Amino acid sequence: MTPDAERPEPVRPRLVSAIRYSGFAALVLAAALTVFSLVLDVPASTRNVGLAGAAVVLVLALYSVLVTRAIEDGAAPAAPEAALPSTDMGAIMGALDEAVVYRDASGSVCAINPRLADIFAFSTDPFIGRPHVELLREIARSMEDPEALMEAYQTLIEDPSAVLAYEFDQVVPEQRQLRFVSRPASPNDPSAGRVDVITDVSEANRRAGQVERLLDQSRRTAESYQRGLLPQSIPRLPRIGLVAHYVAASGDKGVCGDFYDFVPFPDGQIGLVLGDVCGSGPQAASDGALTRYSLRSFATEEPGPGALFERLNRHVAHNLPSERFARVLLCVLDPERATLEYINAGHVPPVIYRAADDRVEWLPEGGLALGVEEDTQFKPATMELEPRDVLVLYSDGVTEAPRRGRPFGQGRFGDLVKDWSKGSAGELVQAVRRAVEAWVPEGELRDDLALLVCQVVPDDTLNEPTRELVLPNEAARNRDVRAFVASFLADVRAPVELSNDVLVAVGEAAANATRHGRGDNSRSEVRIRCAVEGADVMVTIADDGPGFDPGDDPGEELPDRFASGGRGLYLMRHLVDQASFDSSRGGTTVTLRRRVFEVGEGPGGRDT
Repeated sequence: MTPDAERPEPVRPRLVSAIRYSGFAALVLAAALTVFSLVLDVPASTRNVGLAGAAVVLVLALYSVLVTRAIEDGAAPAAPEAALPSTDMGAIMGALDEAVVYRDASGSVCAINPRLADIFAFSTDPFIGRPHVELLREIARSMEDPEALMEAYQTLIEDPSAVLAYEFDQVVPEQRQLRFVSRPASPNDPSAGRVDVITDVSEANRRAGQVERLLDQSRRTAESYQRGLLPQSIPRLPRIGLVAHYVAASGDKGVCGDFYDFVPFPDGQIGLVLGDVCGSGPQAASDGALTRYSLRSFATEEPGPGALFERLNRHVAHNLPSERFARVLLCVLDPERATLEYINAGHVPPVIYRAADDRVEWLPEGGLALGVEEDTQFKPATMELEPRDVLVLYSDGVTEAPRRGRPFGQGRFGDLVKDWSKGSAGELVQAVRRAVEAWVPEGELRDDLALLVCQVVPDDTLNEPTRELVLPNEAARNRDVRAFVASFLADVRAPVELSNDVLVAVGEAAANATRHGRGDNSRSEVRIRCAVEGADVMVTIADDGPGFDPGDDPGEELPDRFASGGRGLYLMRHLVDQASFDSSRGGTTVTLRRRVFEVGEGPGGRDT
């Protein structure tokens, strides 16, 4: 900047001086003209001209005096107004809740506002004019990780024009979370220096965490409410392997109107129901509950699926708001004959895998949704299922799962059904779930995902029953795991004393899955499969987590009573004939094998 002695005189004072000097000159000229006209012997006409000129010059002189006074009066407040910006800037800097440091292009500290001293509890005056790095070292001493702060600022050495934003934990004089932002004072002028802003974000982070916890609690409550509307168990059917799977929508949608159910019909038939009420939130869940329980109630009174749906349609039209409707699919399955009678009211079409010729068959699209037109007629269709055929009922949350505006699609879903139906129903369900999760970005599953998979068991495996169950990986579900395995053991008529050993081992495996088996996805699941292989019962418990710490494995030795873990592994190994543990990044599978029949004897005491 230019020194005060060398600064040019302001424009306004110079103008005032010029006008003032002009006025003095005019007065002198007026006096000279007057003397010339009156004293000297000149003609009358010349005298009159001189006096007139003197008068004009005198008027100009008086006008210059008035102009000078007006300019000076107008300029009187100029001095405090000129000082206003610097005065206000100091007040603003002092009132900021953020600490601000300005340093010039050479790295010397030029200005620090008082907030920095409040946050770090040291005097900032000694650092004015000193290198910025000295102030930075003093600040770093109060941090939990001083080196991290210094390393972050090293990036500015490589790129002086960069904008640095970082959060650090302060430990002295108080525990705080601080956000550091450093940016050039002028984006277009690197020589203007840099401004560092330090903000205490502890309260903001605390409130954000509180909001996140409330949202998570709300989501869990909504998901629990939705799951409460689903059946608590899966029916056991002869010749049919049945697996159900449900994942609630993520994000702010919380509860959607998807539901499934198993409705008993006469002569041992079972109705597989999959429904979707439009909209989301508590109203959708309430409408879904109305539709589901009305269908169950009417099923005991109506002679067939067509009459059942016509009555349900009228009921929904009368009890749901006019802008709402329900898409429902009903498949009445005769498990003994493997025949299917189905009716579709606006739902996405089911798909069947035909094992005989290795192809996928889509059933026809359905008619109008329930509640749209009161007098709609519904006609069921029938078909037969062959051994190893697979029937898949699914919600549109599967095929419409989004990724950058593109849906997952029926083609991709059909390929999965074809590729994975050669295995078990549970394997198909998991393949679809993992594919959809890989397709959809985290937190963007906008609709519920529901699957019902029915697999016709081949006749040559009827003496070797297999049963599967998929449950949320929650501690409260461990009793359901034990009940599922106990029911299987009872059905195959395993000896009671051996069954008790297997159930204790299964309980330990389920507890381990709850403790160590939750993956990154908050909706982790546990998958249970029971099978008879020759004279052995085999139970597998699979989860999505990395598994237990190998250091907790006691091997064949009973762990010390003060040990933090290992007792469950010890019990599993000693209560069954063989216990194996397979852990990977994709999850952990525990396989328990126990001989429960005599060699040559199958389930229920039958010869194998």
